[in-house]
This record gives sequence, C-alpha cells and structure tokens, in this order.
Amino acid sequence: MNSLGTDTDQVESSGFTSLLKDWLSKQKRKAIAAEITFKQTDPVFSDPPVEGDSTEWTPYLPSSLSQAFSRACKHHRLTGASFKSLRHTHASTLLKSNVHPKVVQERLGHSTITTTLDVYSHVMPGLQEAAARVFDQAFVPDSQQIKQSTEAEAL
Repeated sequence: MNSLGTDTDQVESSGFTSLLKDWLSKQKRKAIAAEITFKQTDPVFSDPPVEGDSTEWTPYLPSSLSQAFSRACKHHRLTGASFKSLRHTHASTLLKSNVHPKVVQERLGHSTITTTLDVYSHVMPGLQEAAARVFDQAFVPDSQQIKQSTEAEAL
C-alpha cells in the first residue's frame, strides 16, 4: 500500500493509473540513484532525503505538486485534467459504481463519512427510490402472491 492508499501491484491500468505508476517508478529510480530506500509509506509526490541521517522524503509544496501533475498529464496527453479534478473524478466514479461511501471516505482521507456524503451525495441519485424498493421487496409480497391470496379468499 502506498501513500495514495492504493496497492500499485493490483490496480488495473488506465490513463491516470498508468500516470501514477510511472511517477512511482520514477521515485523508486531516484531512491536507487541516491542509494536510499523508498518505502511504500513514503509520499509518492516528494523529493528524496537530502544529506545526513535523514530518511524522510519531503512532500512537494501543493503548487509544485499541481505543476508537476500538469506537466505529467501533458506528457501523457491527458487534457483538461487537474489534480483536484482527478480527486473528484475518483470519488464520483467510485460512488456511481456503488462502492461503499466509507471506502471512498477512507481513500479521500476525509475525517468523517459525513464530509464525503455532504460533498458527493449528488452523484448518487435515486438513493431514496432504491431504499423504498428494497423495503418493498423485503416486506410486501410480490404480485403473484397477492393474486393467489386474493383468488383463495374469493373461493
């Protein structure tokens, strides 16, 4: 598991996934060149330790991260992408695919599920209708049973 919350060996390849895998490989090459270890818990978007006893990778400044991401997207011909849009697309895609909101909350790093649901519930239309259908299916006999029951009462 890396600091993005993904197991990079088990993620299906896509444009963005490929971009992130390429970046992680670049970070590992930097570590090898500097003769240091890149741990799975180290920030993916960071600089290797400078000199001395430090083993901590230094996270990029947010503006540097956005610029690096933009350059990488341009290199991979991904137009219209920003780091923020990637985060929102990730969350929206998972929720539309019926991934449990708790999993999405954890992946986004929100402190509570309330934050995730407040921001992203609009991408899950039909929740009330789906809940009503589930309740109906659990407690209301299907139409065939109702018809048989009505016919039996008529005899």
